[in-house]
Amino acid sequence: MDTNTFRELIDRYISGMLQEGDKATLRKLLDDPRYAQELEQIMEEQLAAKAPGDYDYPDVVARIKQEVEAQINAEKEQGRVRRIPVWLRIAAAILILAGSTALLKMFIQQQPRQTPSLAQQSTDRPIAPGGNKATLTLADGSRIRLDSTGKQLIQQGNVTIHQQQGRLQYTTAGGAENLCYNILSTPAGGQYQLSLPDGSQVWLNASSSLRFPTAFNGRERSVTLTGEAYFEIAQNANSPFTVTANDVAIEILGTHFNVMAYADEHHLTTTLLQGAVKVHGPGKAVLLKPGQQAQFDHHSKGLQVSAADTESAVAWKNGYFSFSNENIQSAMRKIARWYNVDIEYRGDVTHKALWGTISKFENINEVLSMLELTGTMHLSIEGRKVIVSP
Repeated sequence: MDTNTFRELIDRYISGMLQEGDKATLRKLLDDPRYAQELEQIMEEQLAAKAPGDYDYPDVVARIKQEVEAQINAEKEQGRVRRIPVWLRIAAAILILAGSTALLKMFIQQQPRQTPSLAQQSTDRPIAPGGNKATLTLADGSRIRLDSTGKQLIQQGNVTIHQQQGRLQYTTAGGAENLCYNILSTPAGGQYQLSLPDGSQVWLNASSSLRFPTAFNGRERSVTLTGEAYFEIAQNANSPFTVTANDVAIEILGTHFNVMAYADEHHLTTTLLQGAVKVHGPGKAVLLKPGQQAQFDHHSKGLQVSAADTESAVAWKNGYFSFSNENIQSAMRKIARWYNVDIEYRGDVTHKALWGTISKFENINEVLSMLELTGTMHLSIEGRKVIVSP
């Protein structure tokens, strides 16, 4: 079979148009070393076309090869070599970075294993991805559970709250009678969208909460965040919008930005996509331009500005995990929040990093299988606990 036919089979598989009989043919070709060079070229093209960020692709591919080979040499020295071909581990790393998880799944499925793969573990009760679920706490302390299927109309004085399809919308009939606050909170494995009384839009990530007034009166609009949220703020030059998170206040006129303020992260990070924001830390304030981020260090209380990977910053809102040279502990915290699992480390993985893009809506077994195939770490599942080892 010529290389053009090989390419056509891969293209049809990635687009979901490949018939079952042809899938068997493609699996055989993927095991044929004569097509290894052509496959590598296809993967590099996938990487250049789809990878997030401004990367030097040849350098990234060379780095992936070097890191995989170093990992294999370390495993040989320790007397434990995994039965995964070198080319496949390199392919996995490149395909995850390119976001080509469809082809990577085929690699996973065709690999012979002596023990059940992660994709086969816990098949009776697989750990599903998170979804639209939250709790709304009203001003009187009553709590309302929210999900993606229910439809509710909630009345608070002259404020009406519409809940439908994973989204809350606040509307006020005339001026607010009394200033009162609501809290929208998401559990681990939850997310929710909120339309504030002024029309501003908020996407709340897992394990997060937002405290906000049921109506904005006066010259200020102010909310308080824990966890992570993406904001699209309705412009009003006469009423600046402020997000308070821990020791940081973020002042906005009208803009699109993301705030990551989880207590278990080393930094509180504000990433600006559009407009302008001013970030106030203890004793210092910085003005951000689009494409920049401000990082507040919880320990040193320092506030630093740097260029941002905006696509990675809002990947969670757009339905995927994005790892850009991200240390394993940080990546696993994202997975823990979304799948509502615990993480246990057995061995040192502090000096290893991940690059890549994976859908948030796969079950956890699939996601972990993709990550493990890169050779960066070994992963297993015990109940609702993910075990990470070198």
